[in-house]
Amino acid sequence: MRLSGSIAALRRFAAEAPAAVERCDGCAAILGASHPHWLDAKSRRMRCVCGSCGDANGPWKLVRRRVVALTELDGDTDAWDRLGSPVGLAFVALSGENREPFAYFPGPAGATAAAIDSLDWATLCARVPAVGGMHADIEALLVNRLDGARDHYIVSIDICYHLVGRLRQKGRGWAGAIGREVEGFMTSLRREAAHA
Repeated sequence: MRLSGSIAALRRFAAEAPAAVERCDGCAAILGASHPHWLDAKSRRMRCVCGSCGDANGPWKLVRRRVVALTELDGDTDAWDRLGSPVGLAFVALSGENREPFAYFPGPAGATAAAIDSLDWATLCARVPAVGGMHADIEALLVNRLDGARDHYIVSIDICYHLVGRLRQKGRGWAGAIGREVEGFMTSLRREAAHA
């Protein structure tokens, strides 16, 4: 077989290879593209589950996908700055029963956590009650202010973990591929929020 024939055979094989199948961590059922998750709030570990396992009781918290646009923050240039965020891409989640706010900054090495001043957080929650109503551990305020963007969403925490994973795969540097990755991610959230 000539080299060109071998390459053509490899291309056919790759095109016919089945896609990886994601399975439920509870019962091993095949999962669709969109599915709930379980979260261990202490370890921040997440598992993919089917609808049946997601409804079961257990020590894990159930995370159902949620995307809500907070347009009332889009024109507010000071709200994020008052929280003392040093970067333009972050998510804030409430931790545990005391609902202590922590900011997480996604980057090539994962997510870096930082505490947020409770008075500044309380001021934001009073201004935007939906932020104060987030469920602890399983929802977050996702903010994108990179390159002049003004994106503010309440999302399920699995969305934030997904963003962190995508940025880790892209490597170092915010220019180029990282910037395009963030913009593509936010564009899909805009569409999802508009159809919610």
